[in-house]
Amino acid sequence: MRFPTTAVLLLVGLSCASQDLPTSLVLPAQVQIPAAVDLNGDFTLRCFVRMEAPVPNLPALVTNKAWQEGEIKDYTTNNSYGLGRESGNEEGFAISVLPDGAWTWNAGDGRRRLDHRPEAADQGIADGLWHEVGFAIDRDKSVAHLFHDGRRVAVHDLSGLEGLGFASKPIQLGSPTASGIEIANLRIEAGVLPTSAVATSFTETFGEARKPVAPAQWDGEPLRILAWNIWHGGRRKGQDEGVQRVVEIIQECDADIILMQETYGSGPRISGRLGYDYYLRSSNLSVMSRFPITDVHRLGPSFRFGGVTVELQEGLSVQAYSLWINYLPSVSKQLAEGVTGEQLAVADQQTRGAEMDAILAELLPHLEQTPDMPVIVGGDFNSGSHLDWTEEAAHLPNHQGLVVPWPAGMSMAAAGFVDTFRTAHPDPVAEPGRTWSPEFRDSHQDRIDYVYLRGSRWQVLDAEVLDQHARGWPSDHAAVLTTVTLGD
Repeated sequence: MRFPTTAVLLLVGLSCASQDLPTSLVLPAQVQIPAAVDLNGDFTLRCFVRMEAPVPNLPALVTNKAWQEGEIKDYTTNNSYGLGRESGNEEGFAISVLPDGAWTWNAGDGRRRLDHRPEAADQGIADGLWHEVGFAIDRDKSVAHLFHDGRRVAVHDLSGLEGLGFASKPIQLGSPTASGIEIANLRIEAGVLPTSAVATSFTETFGEARKPVAPAQWDGEPLRILAWNIWHGGRRKGQDEGVQRVVEIIQECDADIILMQETYGSGPRISGRLGYDYYLRSSNLSVMSRFPITDVHRLGPSFRFGGVTVELQEGLSVQAYSLWINYLPSVSKQLAEGVTGEQLAVADQQTRGAEMDAILAELLPHLEQTPDMPVIVGGDFNSGSHLDWTEEAAHLPNHQGLVVPWPAGMSMAAAGFVDTFRTAHPDPVAEPGRTWSPEFRDSHQDRIDYVYLRGSRWQVLDAEVLDQHARGWPSDHAAVLTTVTLGD
């Protein structure tokens, strides 16, 4: 199933014939929403923007709320990143420009907000050229597709903004306090414009030289799947240096699909530097893919679970899910108290096990709709594995003589999922595969991050734990890289 397509095209402002340069509107301007367009339904909005140089004050380019009245604030914390206006919480949308010259998109419902804050190197608009920016709201899927220069650069889940409404207030173009900005061809379309149509329209206007790069197709070589909790957006080792290390590690291991946790505002920067398709399920979870994302699956709590369909090549797709479940109870603390293996399993079931069972209760019926499609689930389970805590491995120092039937992994196995690392390395004594923690070596060491597969076509070729980088590993979790192929 692909994202929905569109129906009616409505032009607001001045039109632009194929191959003609855009004609600037007189700014600031106000545009009424045509009666045929329901901003509380599906719609697509795009416009052309030109700026000679960046400006510092986050000016409004296109908005239907009092964006310019909000104070500028740095929202950077462990769980967020970048500048925004406090008016971002207000109901409506805003397209603006960041101080480095990258465009930025915001949506709010009156209480909460979503922000897309990329980098100018990937999504800049302040270099003297005309650029196209815009977005589409898909109410059925509850996502926003974001576009820059004919390319979809992100799919943002609207979780947390379930009441998101865009009242048909006039759209403001430009800001009275910002000069040197040109806007042309504001287009509002009823429906969700397909990514291919956005690319075609952009190319028809600006020519083949600026045609967006075509989506990659799988060449049949082994696929490389990475599950990684990058730790507070990868920024604990430096706001830029840490993120760059994350990018370099992904590039060096040549991962095709990344199931990421603790994305926390770094997603557009990482996916932009990689040139990957990008779905943000929540501030925590994301999926990045070398190959195009063609559908989303909003299952389970958004902070804990969600995924996408990735089209490897025409007629061949897989589903890929990112997961994070509870970090409590503390196994280290429990072991220090002298618990039994049974007590560990019982306590784990109350949080991680229960959460896993609830996720599977939604996931398994959903997978029955596409029974032949291969499935990937990967991420930070915060839990040991029954395949590791065995009689043969009980003597290991971190197992303290215990055999533990960890419930999350048991539930995954019962649901038909295969633990790829333990498939590639069956002996937990010879290959413990510990992912927690390369940062905190004095803590309880265990394998708590996994890539699971479901489906008869998968063939596991290899799996490895990554925890080394020349300038220092940027996360408190190691990453799990699984190499697979698909049989007939």
